[in-house]
Amino acid sequence: MKRELAIFFGIVILMAVALYVQQDAYRMFRNGNNGNGDKEISFEEFSDIILAKDEVVLVMNLQQNEFRDRIVIGCSIGIAKSLGSMGKTVRNYAIDGVYCIKPDLGNVSKAECLDEIDGTYFFNIGYGKGSTRFYEHKTEILVDEDFQGECDIVVVDTG
Repeated sequence: MKRELAIFFGIVILMAVALYVQQDAYRMFRNGNNGNGDKEISFEEFSDIILAKDEVVLVMNLQQNEFRDRIVIGCSIGIAKSLGSMGKTVRNYAIDGVYCIKPDLGNVSKAECLDEIDGTYFFNIGYGKGSTRFYEHKTEILVDEDFQGECDIVVVDTG
């Protein structure tokens, strides 16, 4: 009985650590590249920033939940298509709790992703109460089960 109890508590501790690591990854990206936060900006300011960029990063925060991850991936595809149609180079990353998944290298540490993303404007797309917020160094997009269709961005150069 003691052995089973010890195994049970060991599993509970591992699950708690995994949950903390996943939330920590989300907090890092939510707080900006350098962890210091970011000033929220208007759509017009965002438009000026995006028009001036040649390259942007798209980060998908996956939760190892097939239903939620499909929603996040669906939105991410739409954003990538929008940015590509504007002539932007899009680098894609997926955060899945412990790892950062990169198409060209596979699984790497979150620290490696943060180093590569640092200084590049990025789109942080995750699952949560539907919202879009623009910041100086990132755009945060949250989608939920009410999400229908495709995410896209329309920015027109008026200058």
